[in-house]
Amino acid sequence: MHTTRPIKRAAPGRPTREASEERIRHTLKVAQGEFIARGFEGASIEGIAQAAGISKLTLYRHFEGKKGLFIAVIEALASQYARQQMDKIDTSLPPEQVLLDMGRFLAASYFKPEIQSLVRMMIADQRRVEGLPQISTRLADLSRSPVESYLTLLQTRKIGHFDDIRRAAIQFVNLCMLGQYFLLCEETLAIPDAGTQEEIVRSAVKLFSSAYLS
Repeated sequence: MHTTRPIKRAAPGRPTREASEERIRHTLKVAQGEFIARGFEGASIEGIAQAAGISKLTLYRHFEGKKGLFIAVIEALASQYARQQMDKIDTSLPPEQVLLDMGRFLAASYFKPEIQSLVRMMIADQRRVEGLPQISTRLADLSRSPVESYLTLLQTRKIGHFDDIRRAAIQFVNLCMLGQYFLLCEETLAIPDAGTQEEIVRSAVKLFSSAYLS
């Protein structure tokens, strides 16, 4: 005899887990916009809560304050980037093509105006926000993880020679972004156009391949 399982429902007045997760995602998106528009110092818990349509108490319960909320915004972006890159890149292709695809994805993500704003903000607030330097290092490791994973795969396949995979991955990422050059430019020059990004990535792959894959 076929029996139907009862549907789990949240207790009266309490949102379901899916609804709670969606509310957190919405709050992080709103907070991201507030931090970009007002900076870390200018953004307020009150303003973010009001814009997100939730209470200050809820924000404090989930993030313990503005620093925790800011870090959660950056962590969500870094995790999303790493997950999307891993899903998008076909590692069965020839190494130079894979590196080219990775470099294009990296540059297209990094040179988004909102990402540039958040990166500049993190640099500016490194010494003012307690724990931010350590968080920045952890997030850089997370966002670089797809490159490290691929270089490890190449090493396993006996393709290329990497004395230090982490260092090689850092070099590749910096080549594709032209180091910190664009962060030091005035705002109107900070985002290179698509053609310039393509030139940067192609030359980065050429340099990296000649150093490690030849």
